[in-house]
Amino acid sequence: MTDERNLIQIFTDGSKTEKGVGAGITYFESGLHINNIQCRLNKSCTNNQAEQLAILTALKHTENMQTTEKTVTIYTESLITLDSLRNGNTHISYRRN
Repeated sequence: MTDERNLIQIFTDGSKTEKGVGAGITYFESGLHINNIQCRLNKSCTNNQAEQLAILTALKHTENMQTTEKTVTIYTESLITLDSLRNGNTHISYRRN
């Protein structure tokens, strides 16, 4: 059984208000806060796009983290994104030529 204090935990969120669109990511390792990332998006982006960018950005930054711990948990409140990931029928495959 893995002790959750030894995991990399990432919390993501996206939002859209009259002031703009943004995404935020917060990283914890072994229960300690290690980093925040904030991204401002084009005002034409949707809240869902902001939520998805937060998750994608979190994954990209996780690849470059200098840590021995490789167990990562991402927390998101984006039900649309989670449902999309669970439903294999919604994915489109692209083939490189």
